[in-house]
Amino acid sequence: MTLRTDSPGDGTSGDSRLGDDWPGLGAEVRDGVEVDRKALRETAVRMVVDLNEVDIPEWWHGPGFNAGDWGRANDVSKIFRGFSDALYGITSDAAVECVVAACGVATAGKNYDIAEENDWLTRQSFWNRRGAPIDTVSQFSQTPRSSWSSDDKGYAVSSQYPSGYIVVDWSDIELRHDYGGLGKEQIRDLLMTGDEQSMRNFSKVMKAISDDLDTMAGRLRSHANDISYQWAGAAAEKAQKSLKAIHDTVYPLAEVYNVIGSLARTCADDIVAPAKARFDHAVADENWFTDIFQDDDDSTAREYLKKVDQQFCDEVLPRFPQSAQLGLPGLIRPEDRRPYFN
Repeated sequence: MTLRTDSPGDGTSGDSRLGDDWPGLGAEVRDGVEVDRKALRETAVRMVVDLNEVDIPEWWHGPGFNAGDWGRANDVSKIFRGFSDALYGITSDAAVECVVAACGVATAGKNYDIAEENDWLTRQSFWNRRGAPIDTVSQFSQTPRSSWSSDDKGYAVSSQYPSGYIVVDWSDIELRHDYGGLGKEQIRDLLMTGDEQSMRNFSKVMKAISDDLDTMAGRLRSHANDISYQWAGAAAEKAQKSLKAIHDTVYPLAEVYNVIGSLARTCADDIVAPAKARFDHAVADENWFTDIFQDDDDSTAREYLKKVDQQFCDEVLPRFPQSAQLGLPGLIRPEDRRPYFN
């Protein structure tokens, strides 16, 4: 038996996002064992370099979200911040698993451990850096070694690894807010705490991570296609199944980030900013006699704020992702996971 000799192509044909057709699996599984160790090593290095270019920790620095300091807006902010923090945790799981898979590819299935003696790997890893992103990384560059016992590492394994899930905490949304006793000046002060720019920045971060994950998944398939020409046998099939599982986890995560990014923009541009502008115009020069305010200015102001709250409930919360799921192969053995946790 020999390795494949047809043209490698790019590993993408038809709709391959979550399909069953995966290089080296199904009809492409071959009997016997064959391995091109030098080529596998080169592919593994490219996997790690590609992952460094998908610089999610760098994007994640300070993506605040502040819809406002009043009742329902504060509830919405908690949901966005809490769920996105948990989402980053399981995204980190997928990133770590990708490097573990690269170790397995580099050693033709002999070793799936990320170890400090893996010099080819640690020279590539910039995940614990504090500075600016690195655009290009040479296999032979002299770069800081990355320690998986360091508190500064960008990625780590979460308690959900390898096949857990996260769900949205809706408990605060069940609370009612009537703003009784607040006057129009207090309502205005609350409205003005809404920070649409922070939500726009948050949206940009979510969209950037979504794009990076989409790129990461596409490159995983491309590398899997290369590997199918370099390696055959039971160990190769295990590696390909692992890569497919990582791929099939990453693509849905990318979509979750994309949806959250779009909803953050809705909060900023369709709800908070217009509500502030309209209310502020109404009270300019203490002119409360507009289409907003009627006989009881204070009561009307409270009703106005409730209508803003209802926009959150109608336009954002029903579209918010309910959960996110991991489906990783669990290449790190339970007894070896401690160094990978935060």
